[in-house]
Amino acid sequence: MLFLKYTTFDTLSTIVHSKLIMIRLLASIVVILAIIVAVVSVLSRKQSPSGFDKASLLTVTLEQNRFFPTSLTVKQGDTVTFTNNDATPHQLASDPHPAHTGYTPLNAGIIATGSSVTVRFTKKGSFVYHDHLNPTITGKIVVE
Repeated sequence: MLFLKYTTFDTLSTIVHSKLIMIRLLASIVVILAIIVAVVSVLSRKQSPSGFDKASLLTVTLEQNRFFPTSLTVKQGDTVTFTNNDATPHQLASDPHPAHTGYTPLNAGIIATGSSVTVRFTKKGSFVYHDHLNPTITGKIVVE
């Protein structure tokens, strides 16, 4: 009987010890995978010589009936791409509605679904724009 108790205790101790080793191993694997994902994410970005993908920073998308981002700060002379990822066409227009005189290069017309237009900002200032087909959809470009 004593032998049976010792064997049972020894077996339980071995099982507990094995489980602890497996938990530590799984935790190590999770940490290694997180590091790999972070490294791959950083390395897969298209980067300019300065280390940033300037083109992706200067993009405004139309999605779910809104501009994203709603406000973007750029340098004088930069070009911003407006891309329509929405299911419906939108008409990019400068404020104020309906005159569209705030920054006339923003009066780019209708942007079909899946299409893009680019606007170069040559003048410093804060320029509000909207979707002429739905003027409640607005955004702003700040040019420094």
